[in-house]
This record gives sequence, structure tokens and C-alpha cells, in this order.
Amino acid sequence: MKTSITYVALDTHKKQHHVAWVHPDTGEIQQFTVANLPREIERMVKKLRAQAPGEIHVCYEAGVCGFVLQRQLQKLGCVCQVIAPSLVLRKPGERVKTDRRDARKLLAQFVAGQLTEV
Repeated sequence: MKTSITYVALDTHKKQHHVAWVHPDTGEIQQFTVANLPREIERMVKKLRAQAPGEIHVCYEAGVCGFVLQRQLQKLGCVCQVIAPSLVLRKPGERVKTDRRDARKLLAQFVAGQLTEV
């Protein structure tokens, strides 16, 4: 039996998180927003498990959420990494910054194994 890993990247903020994840079977990237509330985070994990059963690996940049979000995701059975923001690869001169784009870029680097955990 093949075990699949679902990779999820969060662009975190105080009130909400932008989520980008890649379906392990199809390779399709999907994005949505979730409120920064414990019940909403739990609902997000259940939604991901329903669509892509298997391990869920989550990453987000260290910042306003601290390690509270990491502990919550680990309680829900996810493997969670907090990433050092200064070590995320950025192109020189790249100044356009949106939540969707940041989450998608973080996801691509997470899947490729190019991120450094705090």
C-alpha cells in the first residue's frame, strides 16, 4: 500500500492564514483562506484529510503566530515545520508581495526541500 504525503504551506497572519496545498495524486495546487481560530484550523485539517488521506506535512514562516500554531497542528496529527523567514529564497528585486503568491512560493520550496526549519 502506497502512503502519500500532502504538502501544505501557510502564509500566516494574526486574523487569518492563506493556505496553499498540493494534492499528492494529481499534483494540483489548491488555495483557500482560513481564520486563525482553533476550530477553523481543525476544520481545515479535516477537510485536507477528506480530500487527500495520508500524512499531512505543514510549514509556515516564523512570525506573529509563534509556535502555538505548530503545537495545535501537531496535536491534530500533522507534521509541522516552522521556517526561518530570512532563509526563504527570494529573487533580487522581487517586491510584489501577496498572500496567495507567498503561500504558493513557500509551498514550492517546501516540496523541493529547500527550506530551513527554526
